[in-house]
Amino acid sequence: MEVCSNGLLKDQAYVYKEKPPIFTIEGENKRIVKGRGFEITLEEGLDMDSIEQLFSALREGKVGNHTVYINGYLMMYVPAYGFGSFRVIRSSGEVKEELNSLTRKLFSGEIDDLTYDSELYKSGISIQGHTVALFEEASIEAGDVSWEDVIKASKTEIIVESAECKETRLKVDFDKGYIDANPLMIPIMRRADNVKLSAYITVADIIKGRFMGNIVTKKGVISVYKNFSLEEIKKGRFARTRICGKLRLDSERPCFYSNNLSAYSEDQKELEEAVKTLRNLIDIGESVNF
Repeated sequence: MEVCSNGLLKDQAYVYKEKPPIFTIEGENKRIVKGRGFEITLEEGLDMDSIEQLFSALREGKVGNHTVYINGYLMMYVPAYGFGSFRVIRSSGEVKEELNSLTRKLFSGEIDDLTYDSELYKSGISIQGHTVALFEEASIEAGDVSWEDVIKASKTEIIVESAECKETRLKVDFDKGYIDANPLMIPIMRRADNVKLSAYITVADIIKGRFMGNIVTKKGVISVYKNFSLEEIKKGRFARTRICGKLRLDSERPCFYSNNLSAYSEDQKELEEAVKTLRNLIDIGESVNF
């Protein structure tokens, strides 16, 4: 994978760009965009008008936490601890005009949501398909996301021709669920609903020093507690000890620790290589102004 200037990452499969709060990935004839309170997959044949109708009905309080169908798109509420989310599924099969008519009656207030639910489930509606949009309930409730935000983010361009890039050992392994940066095995964190976008945001988190969690090696672990920097790693210390920063080990082992992270391994050379690799990834990011 290449790390490039202006928040760009690229490999043979995907190109990624971040300009927080907008995160975008392109590949396999799709563009996946995550913004504040929403995520959308732009693909061939996507009916943005239908998604806008669902979003508008949601913002206007016409659908509540109910499943809603329009033009082959099904919006479902997904509960979670605290606030949930609204997932839009592009269903397979033909558009059902009788359900479109039913939905229009719901939107106009001609029927209530309970009647709508009853009629919808009587129809035996299928939810087979794939997710093309997701809206966070908390952002909808707070009014933090508008359809204009979605459209603006969807038009984000990824320009790689003028970017300065450097090659790295980073490789995303979706089958195993981690990012390979030998000897580091970095878990793909849940940074987006889409796992592929999550993977590249996780890579960016490492390079930017935003990553928090455990990074595994064959014989050890690096535990990151909060944001870290190149200077933070340079200030770290190697030792052989049982009290390894914030980690408490069963016995004395090769250890590296600083204020923001602690690492150990059964093998001193592996530990040194792991810390060097982490340091180099951040260094490369800074050198190209990632």
